[in-house]
Amino acid sequence: MNRLDDLQTDAFAARARAALDSSAEHLDFATLSKLNQARQRALEHSSEKSRATQWWLGLGSILGTATAAALVLAVYLHPLNVSEPIAPVALGDLEIVSSDEAELFENLAFYEWASVALESDDVPDQAG
Repeated sequence: MNRLDDLQTDAFAARARAALDSSAEHLDFATLSKLNQARQRALEHSSEKSRATQWWLGLGSILGTATAAALVLAVYLHPLNVSEPIAPVALGDLEIVSSDEAELFENLAFYEWASVALESDDVPDQAG
């Protein structure tokens, strides 16, 4: 919208407001009473909705707190079982894995056998 349309809209709104205000000043007592009764009914209806909303919000916050407490209690009573701590990875291992040497990966079964044999001391003596 341009500035002229804004000015025309503002002027129209001001004239409408003035006409409504002047007509409201000249209402008879019966009409004013009906308007007041309608206003009171609307306010009562609004407060009933407000009470219901507050009740649901209260219930929701109680249930949310109870759920959070149950989760904290469950984690506290049943922690994760970690049988072995995770060993840090040596930088040398990272270099081997990231290198382009395919020889290491060709003989994985041998390396696995060798590590198991070293751990169980089943390796034959070299002096033999």
